[in-house]
Amino acid sequence: MFQDLEIFIKHFRLIPCIMNYRQLLEKAKKEMPKSVHEKERFEMPPIKGHIQGTKTI
Repeated sequence: MFQDLEIFIKHFRLIPCIMNYRQLLEKAKKEMPKSVHEKERFEMPPIKGHIQGTKTI
């Protein structure tokens, strides 16, 4: 029974930290520029080079 109480106390002490972390995370997300949230597909640029003998230049 003492172990259960000890676990409860440890967990209870962490709750404010977790809530504070979530609040800080939401605040950080709101303050980020909109360009960070935009998603576009990355396209590889065309390769500029040629084969000379056994090497690609």
